[in-house]
Amino acid sequence: MKNYYYKTLIIILLIAASFGANAQSTPTDLVFQIKVSTDIQNNQISLSWNKLVNVTGYKVYRKIKGASNFTFITNKLYNDNFFIDNNVPAGVAYEYAIYASHTNDISGYVCAGMNIDVKHSQGNVLLVIDSNYIVPASNEIELFKRDLIKDGWKVLVQYAGRGEDPSVVKNRISSCNSASSIEGVILLGHIPVPYSGNIAPDAHSDHIGAWPADIYYGDMCASVNNMWHDAVLVNTSASSIRNHNVVGDGKYDISSIASSTSTKIFVGRIDVSNMSTISTDDVALFKQYINKNHAYKSSTKKFKMQGLIDDNFGYFYGEAFAQNGWRNLSSLVGPDNVVEGDYMTDMKNDSYLWSYACGGGWNTGATGVGTTQSFKSNQIESVFTMLYGSYFGDWDVSNNFLRAPIASPSSTLVSFWAGRPNWFMHNMSLGEPIGYSFLNTVDNVNSYFPKGYANAQIHQSIQGDPTLKMYMYEAPTGLEAFETSNGNNVKLQWQASVDQDVVGYYIYRASNVNGDFQLLNNNPVTTLEFVDTNPIPSSNSLASAAYMVRAVKLEQTETGSFYNLSPGEITEGFSTNAPLPVTVSDFAGIQTGETNTLFWEVQKEENINFYEIEKSADLASFASMCQVAAVADEGGAHDYELVDEAPALDNYYRLKIVDYNGNITYHNKVVRIKREVKQVTQATIFPNPAVSAINLQIPDLVEGDDLTVLIYDMRGRAVLSTKIIQAQDQNIKLDINKLNVGQYIVRYVNETSRAVNSLKFIKIN
Repeated sequence: MKNYYYKTLIIILLIAASFGANAQSTPTDLVFQIKVSTDIQNNQISLSWNKLVNVTGYKVYRKIKGASNFTFITNKLYNDNFFIDNNVPAGVAYEYAIYASHTNDISGYVCAGMNIDVKHSQGNVLLVIDSNYIVPASNEIELFKRDLIKDGWKVLVQYAGRGEDPSVVKNRISSCNSASSIEGVILLGHIPVPYSGNIAPDAHSDHIGAWPADIYYGDMCASVNNMWHDAVLVNTSASSIRNHNVVGDGKYDISSIASSTSTKIFVGRIDVSNMSTISTDDVALFKQYINKNHAYKSSTKKFKMQGLIDDNFGYFYGEAFAQNGWRNLSSLVGPDNVVEGDYMTDMKNDSYLWSYACGGGWNTGATGVGTTQSFKSNQIESVFTMLYGSYFGDWDVSNNFLRAPIASPSSTLVSFWAGRPNWFMHNMSLGEPIGYSFLNTVDNVNSYFPKGYANAQIHQSIQGDPTLKMYMYEAPTGLEAFETSNGNNVKLQWQASVDQDVVGYYIYRASNVNGDFQLLNNNPVTTLEFVDTNPIPSSNSLASAAYMVRAVKLEQTETGSFYNLSPGEITEGFSTNAPLPVTVSDFAGIQTGETNTLFWEVQKEENINFYEIEKSADLASFASMCQVAAVADEGGAHDYELVDEAPALDNYYRLKIVDYNGNITYHNKVVRIKREVKQVTQATIFPNPAVSAINLQIPDLVEGDDLTVLIYDMRGRAVLSTKIIQAQDQNIKLDINKLNVGQYIVRYVNETSRAVNSLKFIKIN
């Protein structure tokens, strides 16, 4: 049987190769790398893509994000590798597919949209916690739970012993799902590993049998369909007894998931046990993972929005495993930000949010990539990594190479085996967690092509936290709650997120920190305070109530924009001190050519003598930069502006308020302006002032350059954004009809030359 299996696969591969060997020779020949430009004023999304050998035309498809089937839009000729969708309302996310006219197996995908609305709640997630970690890693488990809560998840908890039967663990998961409808499961530790099937996704005749099948824990229809059974298979041909599958051994018979009938939840496993090459202390490795996961989620550790591909297989009879890297990474970080390189070397010297590597493999390594030992001695800088090679996709072995990245001191938090089948991650570009892409891949009946060999088989898994997303930034800090009006109200105050693109804050309340957080304001507040006029009554334990504040900003991505929430800042209980009066309602700043400009808005200004801007290069010490006299119109509202004529590359500013009695108050927000290095100053705007449109004249703009243009109001909020692909001339016309009367700043980035500039203009009636 094993020889028949192996020979059949080789015949299939050779037949596939005979159709394409003369036409394509590298993985990039199978991938359309799509660039996206959005124009919210005209409800347009524009796509452009690369031309490929032996492709004579293109098919364009579209579907609402998450829908099962694409709808055909249009055919395009070979030289017409550009498409404009003229009917894209703000707030709607679409998935676009580009296929070669003669086959869907040459493809590219993006998820694109403009101003996609904020997602306040992620749903319920279940933690199944290894009982070995309950005591020694209790602090880290609590930190992990808090980080999930701050990201909008409600956390449910179950525990499991390492010696339990997987069916017992599955029953607990199913019961939780029945009671609370969970979105996903995170297995913390060496939770019992289910095995199933008679498969060899890596096509080795000595590896046919049962493989680890965490997807079992995510199939919520199994009890109804009775698909997971141990009653038929008998196969002991594999070289490892782990893969033997005989009746009554507790390993299941099913090899493939019936995606059309099974309801799934995502599953991710954080299992760093049995990794003695890195450390014999798996408790220490578990703590290490939780702490580096926290560093990423809290933005203590940041990564460049770029991807690296290390391909040691090439075309490989048409399977071209690295197409997983080229197709996904170009859709997530942009085609221009994806490079080929050496996995271990290049990611020691630079950071890459995404990476892909493949090579001939064994349990503890891959040719041309590295070994488990390499991860101990090389601390690479990549958060999401895809690896492919023989044997190590069967990950439940000692010192397994697929689990090595998450067990190592490296920054990697997610690792998965991408090549058989192919994975489709493009929805992450608009804020979805990687668990969403796991379901996209597992449930891929006929949505995305090429599906790849071993599509729908039970071995597909995520090593790491499946709730992780691509776009993280700093949370607000210092949240305090005060009872006011004899306990009838609760006043909240906090310090601002240091991210300069934040447009406001959302406030949430729960009866306790593990409860259901309810949104208290439908529109974000732009100040740093909020009054809850209908708090939980004291009879319901007011003191145990929890409040959370999250910043929101319009995240500009390679494929559009979405309103992105920061992690939350949580407070439980109340302060006994009365809050200081808040005089300044907003404080913001922006790079303006060779200078930095700071703005602040004052409401109810009374008894104020002057404002003082203090500046720091490191947040450790501040020095006075300049004083600005107050208008001193008692009870008035005023806008102030100050220009830093000599900024450094990285600058922090805070606002000091001094009244006529000599009392000093600091505004809670610290503004950070990290300057682009390359500047140009010769651009102009005309007419200025303007009524309905402005012309941005950029003399050094070269035909074919890509341009990103944003317009900010005087509170530092982005009110208009657009991308111009392959500019045709040096004059960019911008429609400002929908803007309110007032002052604005235009900021543009030449994506080709990396030149940056900012200019002011005035909108009038």
